[in-house]
Amino acid sequence: MIPFFRKIRKKMADDNRPLKYARYAIGEIVLVVVGILIALQINNWNEDRKERLIENEILSDLLIDLNKDLSFMQDAAVQEKTASDYSRSIAYALENRLPMSDSLKMKFYSIASPYARVSNESTYENLKTIGFGIIKNKDIRKGVQELYSYYKIFDKMTDLFNDEFLLTINKEQAEHLMVNKGNYPRDYEALKDDFVFINTVHDQANIHGYRLHSINEVIPKLNALIYIIEKELE
Repeated sequence: MIPFFRKIRKKMADDNRPLKYARYAIGEIVLVVVGILIALQINNWNEDRKERLIENEILSDLLIDLNKDLSFMQDAAVQEKTASDYSRSIAYALENRLPMSDSLKMKFYSIASPYARVSNESTYENLKTIGFGIIKNKDIRKGVQELYSYYKIFDKMTDLFNDEFLLTINKEQAEHLMVNKGNYPRDYEALKDDFVFINTVHDQANIHGYRLHSINEVIPKLNALIYIIEKELE
């Protein structure tokens, strides 16, 4: 391209035709500028394509994690409801001085089980490193940030329950239950008059109920976010 214009420039100069030469020179400049703009556009297109590939990979990984979270939450909801109901049944039986039964014996078995954490954040941590801006869909970006903020609060509460409150409960209940025999009471009749023990059972029921409420609030949000990501990946 450049040698060609040089020949034209020389011919115009030799023929003393500066106006025509100026037009060709301007044309050369325009072509160079257009060439640069096209090169920049191609480069931008390539960069955008790379970002979209990264975005799709992240969304695919997020979808896997969120489906695991959903399965965990659904199982946890059943477990929390069962644990809450069992604890209330035990407290009711003791307060009303009901006799021991096989059904009640099974409910004692569920007492003082540790509370589970979500803790499935590998893709989210990777996303934080890359930057949330890689996700172009604002609803997905907002939904992911809100969901994992909830997870952080949920796990902090879980650690608090496990590290502090559950230890207090376990200490109290260990004096009255045979852990190696399915938490069967050492003296069931004595527990009917042990108001401290009964209160710890009520506390457990309330904690499981609170966790159940929290889980039931987040499950619809999980389902909605999964749906949006699936649509985005189609």
